[in-house]
Amino acid sequence: MAEFFVFDMDHTLLENDCDVSWKEFMVSIGLAPASALAEADRFFDLYLEGKLDFNEFVAFQLKEFAGKTPEDMRELAVQHFENVVKKRVRPKALEYVKSVAASGKRTAILTSTNTIIAEPVGRYFGIDQVIGADLEMAGGVYTGNITGTYTAGEGKAQVVRQLSAQSGIPLEKFAAFGDSINDLALLKCVGEPYAVSPGESLKAEAEKLGMTILDWSM
Repeated sequence: MAEFFVFDMDHTLLENDCDVSWKEFMVSIGLAPASALAEADRFFDLYLEGKLDFNEFVAFQLKEFAGKTPEDMRELAVQHFENVVKKRVRPKALEYVKSVAASGKRTAILTSTNTIIAEPVGRYFGIDQVIGADLEMAGGVYTGNITGTYTAGEGKAQVVRQLSAQSGIPLEKFAAFGDSINDLALLKCVGEPYAVSPGESLKAEAEKLGMTILDWSM
């Protein structure tokens, strides 16, 4: 059995895309214009197709973070989770993660969503570590840019290799869970890959590579 379990967040643990719902939440409280909703949908469609321009997306997604403090944004992230995300937690995912945690195995969320938005999800699931896009800061406030490895696509595989090196746990003893073709690099680098309610592109690859396919959909 694996010793370190790494979970994608959106459409894996959640019946939700937090980048999309975050923009909807920002619009609902007046911090983003209504036009942001169509843009969020456009970026999500590109993500599903594996055609997302990450630099363009980051500039759009982090617009409301620019000039704000961590305290400001963490409070909003909690509100976003409680008001929007919590009701979209997948029960099968929650049950699985709780059983893994109860067995004493290490757990992590690995998501391309920024860490501030993802932290409340990690706390709710009781996950040890939340790894997302790290936000750049200057003068005590966010700049609206990210720093370090962008945790999407090949970036997720890079992070898991780092986790393996840091923990001393070989990649063969890692389990990874993802839903989209953007998670393929992550799934291919671990010993126990799981495609969770996968999109058609990932499903085809998972079947070809003999990965286990799980259905955690609500």
